[in-house]
Amino acid sequence: MKKIVAAILILSNLTALSAMAGAEDHMQNQVCYAIEISQGAYLPRTLPTEICFESLNVDFDKNQISIYSFFPMYSELFMNLKISYLARKNEDGYTFRSKGEFYSDWQSGCGEGESLSLLVSGQVDNYGSGNIAYQEISVEQAVTPDSCHSQPQLTRYYYKLR
Repeated sequence: MKKIVAAILILSNLTALSAMAGAEDHMQNQVCYAIEISQGAYLPRTLPTEICFESLNVDFDKNQISIYSFFPMYSELFMNLKISYLARKNEDGYTFRSKGEFYSDWQSGCGEGESLSLLVSGQVDNYGSGNIAYQEISVEQAVTPDSCHSQPQLTRYYYKLR
C-alpha cells in the first residue's frame, strides 16, 4: 500500500511539473525570422512582420514538410506548404524548397486581387529534421488591380534570423 501511495505522489508531482511547462518553455525553443525592409518602405498589412517556429521536418516517403510553432497565429502560415524540390545534397542530408499559399483575396468580376505564399528552403539531415536556425524564409506577394486583364505583379519579401 505504501508503494502505491508513493507512486501516486510521484506521478502527481511529475504531472504538476509538466502542467507548469508552458509558453515560456516554448518561447525558448522558438526561432524567429523578421522581415527585412528598408527604412520608410511600404509594408502590406497582410504580410507577417515575423515568422516563428519550433521544428521543421520533411517526410521523404510522403514528400511532405511539416513546420510546428507553439503559437496559433503562425499555424495557418504552415498549413498549405508543399515540397516543390527535394534532392540529396551529400551523404549528410537533403536540400529542399517548399511553397504554400496562406492568404488569398481575389475579388470577382475583374476586381483587385492579392495572394501571399510562404517559401521555405534549406537543408535537412538524413532523418528529415531541419536545423530551424538555418533556413531561408521569404513571402511572395502577387497583386493585380484587375484580375481579368492584368497579370499579377510579384514581389518577394525576405526574412532574416532575429
